[in-house]
Amino acid sequence: PFTHSPIHPFTHSPIHPFIRQLSGELARPVCELKGFQKIFIPAGETRTVSFTLTPEQLGYWHESYEISNLQSSISNLQFSTDTASFRLWIAPDSRCLTTPVEISLK
Repeated sequence: PFTHSPIHPFTHSPIHPFIRQLSGELARPVCELKGFQKIFIPAGETRTVSFTLTPEQLGYWHESYEISNLQSSISNLQFSTDTASFRLWIAPDSRCLTTPVEISLK
């Protein structure tokens, strides 16, 4: 769980989990949005928000290639999950990232 306090009193605050894969087979975006919750937080209060991320949410689709005679051709799309470490942020938007937590997918 993460705690967030709004800047403006009596506001509905969107809370987002963002991830960054630190290593893997392919280059991934620096910051990937993985969900959201919109919660009401009265002025001066905090709320604890929980997100569940599944291995499928940490995976990605990519084109697989067959290499023969120095030529490559697209054979199909494949879904992959890499054994990797990730940084996880919970924040109102991608410009206000909090201190990350590191998680691993094995």
